[in-house]
Amino acid sequence: MKISELARRCGFVANGALTLPGVPPEYFMARRLGAAGASGEVSYHPAFAQE
Repeated sequence: MKISELARRCGFVANGALTLPGVPPEYFMARRLGAAGASGEVSYHPAFAQE
């Protein structure tokens, strides 16, 4: 099973309203946690930066 298939089964979807710079929208997946959907640019904590 591919990761994307597993993610979809767990409720994750590609959503064009959320973007991660440098990542094509179809590869960035998120899971809605409430009734209202999120939108905007996503960033990670600097501890997750590649060196």
